[in-house]
Amino acid sequence: GLGIAYSFNGFFGIFGFLFQLFLGAGTPINRDLVWPWLQLGLVNLSVLFAVVLALIFTTRRALKSDLAVVLKGE
Repeated sequence: GLGIAYSFNGFFGIFGFLFQLFLGAGTPINRDLVWPWLQLGLVNLSVLFAVVLALIFTTRRALKSDLAVVLKGE
């Protein structure tokens, strides 16, 4: 997410430069993205929790299953 936002900020700078170059002088507009750090942290933690929970669930199922049957595919 951070890399995409920085690339968008770079695109704003490039396109602003091109528009000023071809359309004449104007006032530059600074577009900096503001980060909602609390929401980003909550989303990251919830995704991490979901991945760890899925890993635990899958590992428990694999440990309880019969390895010979699983490998044979029946």
